[in-house]
Amino acid sequence: MEDRYRGSSEKGENSAGWKDEKIAAWESENYFQRVEDREQEKYLAEWCRMVEKIKNRTAHVGVIGLGYVGLPLAVEKAKAGYKVLGFDIQQTKVDMVNRGENYIGDIVPQELKELVASGHLSATSDYDRIAECD
Repeated sequence: MEDRYRGSSEKGENSAGWKDEKIAAWESENYFQRVEDREQEKYLAEWCRMVEKIKNRTAHVGVIGLGYVGLPLAVEKAKAGYKVLGFDIQQTKVDMVNRGENYIGDIVPQELKELVASGHLSATSDYDRIAECD
């Protein structure tokens, strides 16, 4: 007997070679809900890990763009105790940050220098390093 969705069921397998019990499991009313629940559990677990990293200040923060908004933001997050990696396409800005040199009036030069020296703030133009950030 030919089943139009499963192929031949006389062999115990369909035309794709799947066993009928696998198809039955997929067709059960709760299968997709169980899959969705597992996915939600995975995201919830990751979210909880991130909340813990934020609370205990072990999150690695990435800031895209080290201009008049990005650099002050990166400095404030580093002052709060986070490890911050700033990204910019302008290598001159990256080099200046990594030397602890200020190029924006809103930042206290000594604070920037201390944050870089302590390892709380660094910069790069290598956007592949975004994987290092949480």
